[in-house]
Amino acid sequence: MSQAIFDPEAARNFANVLETLGRDMRGKNLSVINKARMLRDAWRDAKYRAFEQDLDETTVKLAQFLEDCEKYVAYLREKARIIEEEYHR
Repeated sequence: MSQAIFDPEAARNFANVLETLGRDMRGKNLSVINKARMLRDAWRDAKYRAFEQDLDETTVKLAQFLEDCEKYVAYLREKARIIEEEYHR
C-alpha cells in the first residue's frame, strides 16, 4: 500500500500563493477588459473583433481556473487542519 505525503505548512503556504494569485489575476483581467473596451472606440476592424473574441474566451477559461483554485485553496487548508489535529492527538 502506498503512503501519502503531506506537509501542512507547505500546503498552507501554497494555498496562500494560490489565493494571492487569484486575487491578482482577477484584478489584472478586469483591468485588461476595461482597457480593451475603451480601445474599442479607437480600434475597429476585424483584428479587434478577433481579439475581443479571444479575450472573452480567455476570460471564461480564466474564471474557471480561478474557481478551481479557490476549491484547491479550501481543500489544502482543510487537509492541513485535519492532519495537524491528528498529529496533536
